[in-house]
Amino acid sequence: MADIVNIEKFIAEHKCQQVTNPKMFEIGKNKEPVPTKDGLFSFEIFGPKHTELRNTKWAYINLGTEIIHPVVLDMMDKISGAFRKIVMRKMKYKLDKGQLVPDPDHGHWGASFIKEILNKIDWSKISNYENKKQLIKKLQELHRNKSMYINKWLVEPAGVRDFSVRDGRVVYDEVNDLYKALLTATREKTSDRYANYLLGNQDLNQAVSRETIIQKYVNDLHDYFINRLSGKSGLVRGAMIKKRTDFAARLVASALPEIPPLSATIPWGALLNLFAPFVIHQIEKDSQLKKQLTGSDGYVSIEDYSNLFQYIFRNMSTVTQENPRLKNKLIEILRDQIEKNDLKVEIKRDPAFGDVSHWVCYPIIDTRDVYNIGLNSLYYSPIGGDSMENRCVLYYEGELKLNGNLIKFENNKWGRFGSLNMHYHKFYKK
Repeated sequence: MADIVNIEKFIAEHKCQQVTNPKMFEIGKNKEPVPTKDGLFSFEIFGPKHTELRNTKWAYINLGTEIIHPVVLDMMDKISGAFRKIVMRKMKYKLDKGQLVPDPDHGHWGASFIKEILNKIDWSKISNYENKKQLIKKLQELHRNKSMYINKWLVEPAGVRDFSVRDGRVVYDEVNDLYKALLTATREKTSDRYANYLLGNQDLNQAVSRETIIQKYVNDLHDYFINRLSGKSGLVRGAMIKKRTDFAARLVASALPEIPPLSATIPWGALLNLFAPFVIHQIEKDSQLKKQLTGSDGYVSIEDYSNLFQYIFRNMSTVTQENPRLKNKLIEILRDQIEKNDLKVEIKRDPAFGDVSHWVCYPIIDTRDVYNIGLNSLYYSPIGGDSMENRCVLYYEGELKLNGNLIKFENNKWGRFGSLNMHYHKFYKK
């Protein structure tokens, strides 16, 4: 199991602001929806729409009570099903000779009970103990450093889940309703009847603690993101099915009205490959960055750079977790090169369809670790409501010298970066 994010540290390092208001919008002067200043779409907290800040600025919700981190709860579930029953107050337990034993009449439950007894459990009596040693060791470590107990929860950047107005209606990603439910639970008492319904309890009149309902909503948010990373439309599946041809990144496109016309949001890892010659050109000037990235301060072949960039594209989330500074530096280089060289991309629908099979776009760097591009819906409307695979190709007028080879963009025509295994290492006409 990977280390869980230290939420308190993350908030401090990224100067995250608190979201406090479950109300998302107010009515403006012209009867248009305006995000509340302390809400989930706040311009004050997350920045204006269509900005880099809005795509990267995190916030947090103060839970007002201590719960178990949902990642840890999933891990505890693999050790013993009793833990989830205790945390979600499904069954009361007592500790008898180092073992958890159900006791509906005199037992205890809740995160506070877990915190009290975790060091007193005789783990050797857990079923299948030998196969669970590593999980138990990790759980004990998380208990000692207290990182398994949380009283805040992170809110992802508004630009990732932003709202839009369509036919006079406000629409947004469903994750915002989950955040809203959590915010409401931190401010207001949920009726026992409704809380029991949400928790799937048969007795709708039994008392439900605020801690339990907040734990439930945080669990729901965690499950939402796990499901988004898997399944038919998930990011993991997207990463697995994507095909690659040289530096042309094959991606899934979505029609998004908030994307500026003639622009496209493209994952940073894809742009790293698309604009490889310009990135390499800058890396070669920075010996410290070159050594950190390639492990060498000497000659690095273009083929080696090619393999490295393709690895980064396939493993963007790993790079983000293990070396966020390196990611930020590469994004900084991309942003600088796009601006200096006026780089553009051609988004080509595959298969070609009608007269609108390709668009020339200004690239907007998507700093998330995703495998999709966003296009303005005025220019792009997926057939049958489904996103289609698209190929991004580089467009550039001029030439660039790289590692002693003159890279030409022939006849200033549309082109894509050719195979770096070719002898001539050049751009060529399609």
